Amino acid sequence: MSSTGDARLRAAFPMLLPRIWRYGYLLSGEADTAQDLAQATCLRVLEKAADLRKNDRLDQWVFAVAHRIWFHEMQALGLTSAQAVPPLDQPASITWLVAQPQDRAELIILHQIEGFDAKQIARIQLNPPRQVDGALNASPAHDFTTLSQDADALLGAAPALVIPAASFAALKARHRKLMARLAAGLVVTSTLIVWLFGGFSG
Repeated sequence: MSSTGDARLRAAFPMLLPRIWRYGYLLSGEADTAQDLAQATCLRVLEKAADLRKNDRLDQWVFAVAHRIWFHEMQALGLTSAQAVPPLDQPASITWLVAQPQDRAELIILHQIEGFDAKQIARIQLNPPRQVDGALNASPAHDFTTLSQDADALLGAAPALVIPAASFAALKARHRKLMARLAAGLVVTSTLIVWLFGGFSG
């Protein structure tokens, strides 16, 4: 990681990580799942920091990382549910959002709460801008002013995740170990499945 990228990330993390936690909470309705997403995003951003270009909008880049982790990794591994259970201890606007299908909920989060426009959302999701435009136009009518205010209040509930400069290398090393353990587990599981089904078929 370059010293410039290091400084940009350290300066941005205190503001960005609560927003990523909120994103995960509004998609899942679960604080622990949101914390898992925030930590996984933090580690992945550190791992991919060399890909960050000087002119990249940092929050858009980090949300793109969070989007990929949520929709392409955590859901694929069964770590999240395709339909969240709305929390009972939140305002009606938050309960309404969490109850939406997750594709729709994410669009509302990114546009109405995070303030990204259609082109920026398209870059986050790697979708055609026209598709995002159409989806935004099809979003259900709602009191988004109240929703934004209630969502802003959620930021205060985000757990603290402080990343001192000295811990960057340790976090990257931890991430590599976790990925290696996951890969080893998948290999062992795949081998066991092949052995079991091979035994039955034989």
